[in-house]
Amino acid sequence: MKYLKGLFNSFIFILGISMPLSLAIAAGESVNNKAVQAQPTDSQKVTAEKSELKDREEKAFPEKLNINTASTEQLAKELNGVGIKKAQAIIEYREKYGPFTAVEQLQEVQGIGPAFIEKNRDKLTY
Repeated sequence: MKYLKGLFNSFIFILGISMPLSLAIAAGESVNNKAVQAQPTDSQKVTAEKSELKDREEKAFPEKLNINTASTEQLAKELNGVGIKKAQAIIEYREKYGPFTAVEQLQEVQGIGPAFIEKNRDKLTY
């Protein structure tokens, strides 16, 4: 029984190795595909790591929208509950009264209330 079990395990092992090789050969690929590929240099590794870190930071800490410099399109696109008309009202307010000195000051714009501020607080800066 032990002999049959060992024979079966050997058969499965050989089948597991030969199957991917036969598929690679059938597809016209090199069997030693990894050995042929060039290894990345240290500077390429560092560049890739920096890029990956930047992507993670952007996901964790998305860039905030500056309410004093954003365009109508940016405001309408990035903020929840803001269309073109509210975005234009924000811009008109800052042109008339000067730059915002606090996010809460947006409540002075007609049509914007405390609920809007709370929904968008993490996206805004001044």
